Amino acid sequence: MYNLSGIKHLILFSDLPMCLLALLLLVLEWKKISKSIKRKCWEKGVKGTLFIIAFCFIWFLISGGNNAYHMKHPIISCCEGMYLREYRANESRLSFFSWRYVFDDGEKPYESFYLDSFSKKKIFNKDFEEGKTYKIYYEEKDRIIVRVEESGQSGDGSMIDKK
Repeated sequence: MYNLSGIKHLILFSDLPMCLLALLLLVLEWKKISKSIKRKCWEKGVKGTLFIIAFCFIWFLISGGNNAYHMKHPIISCCEGMYLREYRANESRLSFFSWRYVFDDGEKPYESFYLDSFSKKKIFNKDFEEGKTYKIYYEEKDRIIVRVEESGQSGDGSMIDKK
């Protein structure tokens, strides 16, 4: 079974803050906005604030809706490769809790997949071992890991003794 908590955390840490920012701006600027609407005369800065609020809500609806759709209808792919390294993912689309895991599947460029710290505990509660081969199941759109299986081979091709 696939664990889609990584996509849920993407919505929670990437899309939801945009909606909360819009709500916060709306609450903080409500007096100015309502006064401008009643007078039909825009106070300084109200149009810009309304634009930012609209942008944040539209971002949330499009991005959050797209991620929610992919959570309900995931497109899962599989890759088998030797683990090389991990580092903090700094892509703007992913949360600041995400890590990028790099695997060598025999082709260049190397395959990179993402997993946040919270989901890693549920999906693969161990550290990846450098040089060991893993089978990675991931959601294609954001390349978020949904399942990990140990392949049973080390990087030199010899079988690992599973005790």
